[in-house]
Amino acid sequence: MPLDSEDLKVLEGVFDEFTYKTLEKLRRNRYFDHIYSVISPGKEAYVFIGSLFDEFVAIKIYRIKTLNFNKILQYIIGDPRFGKIKRTKIGIVCEWAKKEFRNLMLTWELGIRVPKPIAHYNNVLIMEFIGKNGTPAPNIKRKPPKKENIQKWANTLFNWIRIMWNKGNFVHGDINEWNILNLDEEPVLIDLSMGVMREHPLAEQMLERDVENLVKFFSKYDIELSKEDILEKIKLNKKITL
Repeated sequence: MPLDSEDLKVLEGVFDEFTYKTLEKLRRNRYFDHIYSVISPGKEAYVFIGSLFDEFVAIKIYRIKTLNFNKILQYIIGDPRFGKIKRTKIGIVCEWAKKEFRNLMLTWELGIRVPKPIAHYNNVLIMEFIGKNGTPAPNIKRKPPKKENIQKWANTLFNWIRIMWNKGNFVHGDINEWNILNLDEEPVLIDLSMGVMREHPLAEQMLERDVENLVKFFSKYDIELSKEDILEKIKLNKKITL
């Protein structure tokens, strides 16, 4: 089933023939019916709203021409889940999409609130749409949690990092105000493509960065936080209660 004229209009001028063929295969396999508007246009990937029957889905398409390959290779090489990869543009982008799918699956199975992964093929990832009635949930840069919920949010997010690190042997590595959505006053983590296993040489550095970013965010709400104390609790797998 080829993409129809409305789908092509949405995608016009953005992607190449390889991506169109990938999307057509995913559509033939009934992972989505239509593609609508862009949720998030980015230099490295676009996220679109799509539909499957009466349900919305998110369709993330990694751009082959503009992806920074040297940057993303450092998060693939050294991750024990990935062995030999094709050092071509298409090969690296497809590995990057597979990596985010696997990271989503890992964290979803840990009980962390992330978009549920649905499918991936080549440079396209299809996942749960986070929002209501076709309107995407905003990130906390645009819509911070209510003040009365700040402490609960901080406990939740720091403990998610702890669970990922200790139970999943995994670190997100890119937790910040743009990558946490506010869905009905509940956090949802997104953009997991950078995440690596604890064996990766950058894992400790990425863990510290995640904690530092959250400490900086929550410190704006007069919550006294120590990056060092939280990191120690995470590494000792002690529940964090602020």
